[in-house]
Amino acid sequence: MTLLASCLMRAHLVYRQCYRFYTNSAARTIDVHSTPQEPIKSKVEQPFRTSIDDPVLHSEKDVGLFYKVNPEDLKKLSPFGKALPLQFREECEAFNETSVMIRQPSLDIIKLIKQINWNLPPLKIVLFPAEAGVGM
Repeated sequence: MTLLASCLMRAHLVYRQCYRFYTNSAARTIDVHSTPQEPIKSKVEQPFRTSIDDPVLHSEKDVGLFYKVNPEDLKKLSPFGKALPLQFREECEAFNETSVMIRQPSLDIIKLIKQINWNLPPLKIVLFPAEAGVGM
């Protein structure tokens, strides 16, 4: 058998397989307008974010989730945008938002601030890690 004959036989087999595939799949088409459609959710659930916008309302179940900082609050904190570290600012610009992970120390501080008696002298709060050499 010559090379040309074997190539033609192979092409004929491939053609028959493609023809068989397309003729079988054509019978299984479905009219998409006849089936009921589910409404598309406008907001996708994100398991790594909290839905609570107010940091005062965060609770123990929100620990480890990300909180999106309101841009207006960020401008109050840093009107010129220089209060945050440069690397963090670059990441915020890349993601086009400022998000912070909720940690247990922040919840402890919020709880302490809620209990402050404002008639007493100013309360000073110092954060330090439980173990030496460990970040917050």
